Amino acid sequence: MKQLAANSDRNCACKSTVMYVDDCALNLFTIENYCKMMKVPCITFTFGEEAVRHYEATLAKRCCSKGIPIVVTDIQMPEMDGFEVARQIKELDQNTEGVRHRVILLALTSSVTEKVDKNAKKVGIQDVLSKPIAYEDFKTIIMRLYLPFM
Repeated sequence: MKQLAANSDRNCACKSTVMYVDDCALNLFTIENYCKMMKVPCITFTFGEEAVRHYEATLAKRCCSKGIPIVVTDIQMPEMDGFEVARQIKELDQNTEGVRHRVILLALTSSVTEKVDKNAKKVGIQDVLSKPIAYEDFKTIIMRLYLPFM
């Protein structure tokens, strides 16, 4: 039986700036703590399908019509990999009227290769970042992307 991937005690997604999807609890914990240290609201998911459903539901909410601006996904996950997560979120984003911005998609993976980078670009992932990522590197990237939403 799957556990509920998004914690119900977290802020509504309309208050979230970063959505992070990874099947590894340690990676989720790390990125969530990085976001807390930066005071950037974050919501995490263990399963790609749940993240996509949540993103879609967020776009449908009146209070959340702006969507989640930054989605970071692991590439190698069971059931739905990060490429498919990104492809589906990008499609939802492009097919939703009234979105004030277009989602920024990033991949965080331990296997950065030319093939991964090429496949990432095909599905709309703007940048592929290498795991493990240091706090300062993550902060630099997220804050650069986050500033337009402050």
